[in-house]
Amino acid sequence: MLPPELEIQIFESVAKEAPYDAVLRLRLMLVARRVRIWIEPLVFECIVFSRANNWTRLKHIIASKPPDFLARNVKSVCMPLSTVSTQEASEILSLCTGAQRIACWIDHREIDTAIPWSIPIQTPALRRLSIELSHFLSLSASFPAAHLISGLTHLELIWWDKHTYPAVLDLAFLRNLTHLALRGDSRRYQWPLQMVAGTLNSCRHLKLLVLLDYGVGDATLVRLGLRDPRAVLVISEVALHDWEPKAKRFHEWEVRLGPEDMWTRGEGMMRRSLPLPL
Repeated sequence: MLPPELEIQIFESVAKEAPYDAVLRLRLMLVARRVRIWIEPLVFECIVFSRANNWTRLKHIIASKPPDFLARNVKSVCMPLSTVSTQEASEILSLCTGAQRIACWIDHREIDTAIPWSIPIQTPALRRLSIELSHFLSLSASFPAAHLISGLTHLELIWWDKHTYPAVLDLAFLRNLTHLALRGDSRRYQWPLQMVAGTLNSCRHLKLLVLLDYGVGDATLVRLGLRDPRAVLVISEVALHDWEPKAKRFHEWEVRLGPEDMWTRGEGMMRRSLPLPL
């Protein structure tokens, strides 16, 4: 009989080599009770709400689990537009308090457009966040939320045409921020050059600014206007893949530019654009 440490390593390696094979992971969990204990956290490590009723189904699945099951096991949460309501998002984040990566792509104004409602983020371990700009501003204006997101190292902000934004965006309070991405919600790149330049100047420790473009080239004008080597243009094919490549199995025709996320691609472009040392 193999030592438990070696057994764990073998079963976890098999599961991690096929991150999108749910059938394989379920079969592994049927091998023995101890194997189920090892593999189950990997099943829930990355949660993507791809359909409107996913949260209801998940609540049924975890009903027999310990109360802190999601807090202990979920490391990445992605909530695309129209898949969860603001109330459901609030419930999800209140339970996934150990999440390190959150993509919250929902309209926080859906309850009352006159009084924007902020989804509480109660995740001290959070390091990477993707969120619509006005929702981010409502979070940063609240002391508890601002304190919790102050540890961010990676931030993606999304510009929605239907919302009105201030002319200035100061991110100086995010003292650990090293990677920033700016995305538009349509083929047209909406981020104004002056606003982007001011934001870049407020990020003292920023190493990379990713300007996401859908292949039209509008973000090129912003990049050229910045004249900053930290700013790179990254072509976006699938927003979910840009953020979390492990979220699901992507077809080759969907992600022709490679398997890496937007940060890795951006870092690669920045290295290639830097002048060679003399």
